[in-house]
Amino acid sequence: MKYLIYILPFILFSQLNAQSYSLEQGKSDFQRSRNALTQSVPANIQKYFDIDIDEIEHF
Repeated sequence: MKYLIYILPFILFSQLNAQSYSLEQGKSDFQRSRNALTQSVPANIQKYFDIDIDEIEHF
């Protein structure tokens, strides 16, 4: 019985989470992440990536 008290909230929350995430939401999340990957990085941020890559290559 003691173990059931620890496991029960986990089971309830995992079921609620699974029901709230729909297929349509999954499709929109996938599309949004795909769009984010195809967009170019702004120049002021790209500058810091270039600096970091140069530092990594020096090691």
